Formats: sequence, structure tokens, C-alpha cells
Amino acid sequence: MKNIGRWALLLLLPLAASCATTIPVRITKPAAFDLRGAERIAVVPFAVSGYGSSFSLEAMLYRASGYYSYDSFLEQQAAGLIAQTMNSVLMGAGSFKALSAAEVTRLARSSGYAAFVDVFVEGEINELSESHVDGYEDVKNSSGSVVKTYFIQRELRLQYTYRFVRAADGLILGQASRDGVQRDKRYGDNAYQSLRSEQDMIRDILRSHEPAIRKDVAPWQTTEHRALEKDAAKDPRMEEADALVKDGAYDRALGVYTAVYAETGNFAAGYNAAVLTEILGDLPAAIDMMGALGSATGNAKAVRERDRMIRTLADQRRLSGS
Repeated sequence: MKNIGRWALLLLLPLAASCATTIPVRITKPAAFDLRGAERIAVVPFAVSGYGSSFSLEAMLYRASGYYSYDSFLEQQAAGLIAQTMNSVLMGAGSFKALSAAEVTRLARSSGYAAFVDVFVEGEINELSESHVDGYEDVKNSSGSVVKTYFIQRELRLQYTYRFVRAADGLILGQASRDGVQRDKRYGDNAYQSLRSEQDMIRDILRSHEPAIRKDVAPWQTTEHRALEKDAAKDPRMEEADALVKDGAYDRALGVYTAVYAETGNFAAGYNAAVLTEILGDLPAAIDMMGALGSATGNAKAVRERDRMIRTLADQRRLSGS
């Protein structure tokens, strides 16, 4: 994957909560799957669980060769729609080159495919089922009368697994499963004819999965909240620092918290100083400060927050490629 750049932290105005002051921060999270170094990705036709779906590079390339067959047209359509969704998400990420189906087929017949593709996307349909119920219900018509009316309801379930496989050695870089259900209910003499098609239901299920799949393959943004610790000692300088935070004067507030902690060992002052140090962009120093606070006090909250900071730093380094 192309270098994405440094982890971004957008500071927003702090919120005054009933229990503590919180600061919302906009951050970028790395993709769930570590695809660094992968640029050329080929989506292989999906199998149906139990039939040619055992994972191996050979089985995967057999499906791409065109010899693989499905038990039903609906299975074939579902497999194709899953592949289309994967290609669409990959192209939308902007960091990959998605190979065409014809190119994948050509590669499947070549022993040198690893020279042309970095990662294969493959998987299987674990469940694809369609059912319906029908009968009569009391329905109020346009004139207000209640009449027995014919209805039919279709239900479609889809569950599938996908994995990203390194072409060079078959290592699985990431794997996930998704599932969904769609229902459609219609009334009247033409109820069956007006039901949504199975294909449209599959499309809607896959469309609902796109945000989660996108998080698997590309960085994404979210808002997290950093909560400051309330002062149990009632030091007036802590109120001054809280007011500075609410005004967005983080540098000045940090100076007050640091001074109070140095003079008194006030836990809230030390905790808040570490949080603001992170907010101001020096996460390694914030980790050291929160770690020292946890060691000095044995406070579990400080230990948990230090661990969270360590995870955040690891995310930063993944995003920067370091």
C-alpha cells in the first residue's frame, strides 16, 4: 500500500460533561488488515462452502481459471456480486490497482502470477438461502373497510467469508465474515410479481457491508473523547486549568497541571497533564508520563490509559509506515 502519511489529530473544542471535561479528537485509524506493500490486488471468484472452497493457492486459482461451476444461477450471481463489491471498495480506497477478471483468469493459467499480483482476495459463500411465507391478513383498504388480503413475504440470507492472501507465499493477511438478511412483503393479486428480486436483496446486503469492508482495507476516521480527571483535592488551581481547557488554551492548562503535580503529587493533575501532552502532539512523552503516574500511584485507570496510548502510538506508526 502506498504511504498514507502521518496520523492526523484534529482538536475540537472541549465539551463540558456532568462528571468531567472531555475533549473530542478526530483521529485516523489504520485498516484492520495490514496490507502495506500491496498495490496490485486480484479478486478471485468466490466459492460455495463445501464445494471447492478449501483454501489453497491451487484451489483459488482453479476457481479463477473458469472451470469452477456453481449449483445454481443464484449462487453464481451472489459470488459475482461479492467480487464486484470487493473490487468497488478496493478501487474506492485509492491505494490499490484492482486487476480485471480477464487478467485474473490469465494469471490463473500462469506459473508466474506472483510477478503480476501482490495480493489475492478470495473466499466462500457459507450460506445463501431464500424462503417465503404467504397467506391472508386483515388489511384496511382505501375506503376504510377491513378485508382479507393476500400477502407474500420473501426472506433472503447471505453469509460469506473473505480473506486477503499474499501471492508470493499464500500467507493470509486478514480474514473476516459478514452476514445479512433482507425481507420484502407485498399485498394483493400481483404480490408475487412485485416482490424484490433475490439479486436486488443480495445487492442491498452487500451495500450495507461496504463500510465495514472499507475499514478492513483502508484507513478511516472517527471521533474519540479524552476525558480529564476530576480533582478530588479541590485545589483552586485545578479549576483554573479546567477553565483554560474549556477555552482551548491547552498549552497554558498543561503548565498549570504540571506545576500542581510537581508540587503536590495530585493524581488528577498528573493524569490531565499526560492527556494534554498527547493532545498537543507528543504521544511518546504522554506515555512516559502516564506510565510513571500509574507506577507511582498504582491507579488502574492510569495504567489503562497508558495502554490505550501505546495502542494509539502503534496505530500512528502503522499509518506512517515506520
